[in-house]
Amino acid sequence: MKLHLILILFSVTVPLAYASSPHDIAELMMQKQILRTDGEQFTIFYRFSILEGAIEGGTEDLDAKLILLEVDPSRTSLVFHIDNVKQTDLMSVRFPFNVLSAEEEKFIVLADDQPRGYELSVHKESTNIIFILPENTAKVEIIGTSVVPEFGSGLLILGLAVTITIIGLSARTVRF
Repeated sequence: MKLHLILILFSVTVPLAYASSPHDIAELMMQKQILRTDGEQFTIFYRFSILEGAIEGGTEDLDAKLILLEVDPSRTSLVFHIDNVKQTDLMSVRFPFNVLSAEEEKFIVLADDQPRGYELSVHKESTNIIFILPENTAKVEIIGTSVVPEFGSGLLILGLAVTITIIGLSARTVRF
């Protein structure tokens, strides 16, 4: 009897240990791209799925490829350069909040510079965006209000200017 109780407890607690993994099923089904910018690196998950009726996340489109992923700080956006989208696909993207964010979670999604509607959800510390990708799309841009290198060298220059100003003012007033 005690052995049965131990086996039951073991069978309940072991799966719970695996459930606390930092990955979820969506990330396991998606491809990942490492985004390197300003000395940091971030994992961006994405997936191209063949649009089969109204089924989200149907069969993976193995032809569509991500060629390049980059940040455009001037437009506060993530830019996906893609190739081989031979039919209308569903594209899913997951990125950390600290890579790209938008006020009130209102992003702009463009496929070859044309606005696209999208579904948005939040998972832990990531944003998930799903949208329909037209055939032959070569570029997808997700625009937010702040992006990773936003405070790179500009903040450093501002800090340096403030420090020099404070030193200059204090040198005038303090006499030894």
